Parts: sequence; structure tokens; C-alpha cells
Amino acid sequence: MIDPLALWPLAGLGTLVGVLIGVVGIGGVLLVPGLVVLIGMDVQTAIKACMFSYLFSGLVGAIVYARRGTIHWSMTLWLCVGSVRCRGPIWAQPRSRSSRVRRWN
Repeated sequence: MIDPLALWPLAGLGTLVGVLIGVVGIGGVLLVPGLVVLIGMDVQTAIKACMFSYLFSGLVGAIVYARRGTIHWSMTLWLCVGSVRCRGPIWAQPRSRSSRVRRWN
């Protein structure tokens, strides 16, 4: 069972981040360090929790803007194409014999 007093720092962090995002459009970068420092969450779990929450807020934002008709779909298509790896999946890339090349998976 979670102690109700332990939730106050988390509620304060959520309020601060929400106000900063609403007022100036930034604040989400404070969420991970806040979760780590205030409630002692490990960094990997804090990042996963934040990414999970961003998924839903981004989906709601996309639906709202799509209903208003303010999304430029042709530009969105090009952004999606540009975000995919240029050379295909990692298994389809040729192996390098150079020891200076670092592969990212």
C-alpha cells in the first residue's frame, strides 16, 4: 500500500510540469529527473513511464488537431518517411570490416 503522504511530491511534480507545458510549451524534460529524485524511481523505469504517458497525450493532441483540420498531412507523410532509417533494417545493412564503425541496434 502506498502512503498517501508520499503522493504529495508526485502531485506537485505533475502540477509543475503541467503548468510549464501549458504556459510555455516545455516542462516534460523535468518529469524524468523529478521521478528519480522525488520518489526514488530508477532512471530506466522513469523514462518508460514518461514515454508511456507521452503516447496518450500525443494521441489526444493529434486527434484534436486533426478534427480542427490544422494538420498538414502531406508534410506529415514526409516527416514519417524521414524518421524511418534511411538504409533499411539493421540486418539488411552490409557488415563493415572497420573497427571504427559502431553499429546501433
